[in-house]
Amino acid sequence: MKKKLHAIINKKTSFLMISILVVILLWASLVVGMTYAWFTADASIDTNTFIVEIPGTESAWTDGDNSFGGRNQYYFEYDIGDASSEGDAIKEDIFIGADKDVIGKVYVWDDGDTLYIKYKIDVDDVMIERALLYAKLTEPGFSGVGNNYDDGDESFDWPGVTEHKFELDEVNDTDIGDLIKDDTIYIAGKLDVFDNRE
Repeated sequence: MKKKLHAIINKKTSFLMISILVVILLWASLVVGMTYAWFTADASIDTNTFIVEIPGTESAWTDGDNSFGGRNQYYFEYDIGDASSEGDAIKEDIFIGADKDVIGKVYVWDDGDTLYIKYKIDVDDVMIERALLYAKLTEPGFSGVGNNYDDGDESFDWPGVTEHKFELDEVNDTDIGDLIKDDTIYIAGKLDVFDNRE
């Protein structure tokens, strides 16, 4: 009788231990799966070492009617007083690559004292990592990629931002408020973007 009781207890104990082990394994696989899904939502992951890989950056540019310096650099003209709010801002495309894949817009307006230049990304999975700006009373020269953009330079930690606004009180050491209606400002922009599109 005693041996029979021990055999029943051993079977129940074995069943209980196996059940607990199965529950633990299911819980562990669920946690690992959730962690993997969380990491892969915005970045790729090496499942052997759990190192998150941040997507690389690509160059993006503001479009315009005039080319300068090669390598997708364009500028456009904004005349003081052309737009007084973001709602009626002058707009140009922001694009990636030689085929001009449009990813957003640049908006330009002024209120008489401040010139506003806003970059806005309009597509999913593209974020601004760095925003550079050229805004002067003279046309940009041919000094090479990135060398002209000294009127604004902002960097953002990963995963970046979808928009950024520069607010300039002066261009070429001249206050915006001292410019008269129809004075021309030449504008060009370069952005480094995280492009995580498939």
